[in-house]
Amino acid sequence: MLRKAVKPHEGGIIMEHRRVTFIESISLFFKNYATFKGRSSRSAYWWWTLASVIIGLLLDVVDYFIVGIEVVAANGGPMSVIFSIATLIPSFAISFRRLQDVNVSGWWVFLVFTIIGLIPVFYWTLKRGTEGENKFGADVEAGKMGDLSPFEEINLQNNNQ
Repeated sequence: MLRKAVKPHEGGIIMEHRRVTFIESISLFFKNYATFKGRSSRSAYWWWTLASVIIGLLLDVVDYFIVGIEVVAANGGPMSVIFSIATLIPSFAISFRRLQDVNVSGWWVFLVFTIIGLIPVFYWTLKRGTEGENKFGADVEAGKMGDLSPFEEINLQNNNQ
């Protein structure tokens, strides 16, 4: 079961219920397809980022065999384009939740379109999440609360107050 870790960290205690594995990040990404509320940890965000880069590279190889290097280099291959379209909304959703985890409105993610806005958004994605409840919700991973028993949910909520 998921519990608080007793392993000390610079700013406090690492929360076991916030840890996400590589495989869990992929599952949670699609489970929370259009969930813009709640919070996502650094591990959920960055593991998904790694997964999407790997998937993108693999799809580029597949596209190369389907349509050739000229088309892939010029326009992107069909598999890569389909993947990009299919993950557009959930990519914004996980970015929103990641910013909300550091107690910043998810709407700030649109700063990336200003080029200079890449700096603060990148910083926020690297920053540790707020410990305990913040204005965007309880200190739980979006989509993962169902993994806790009712008793653990009550204890977690009581500890965050």
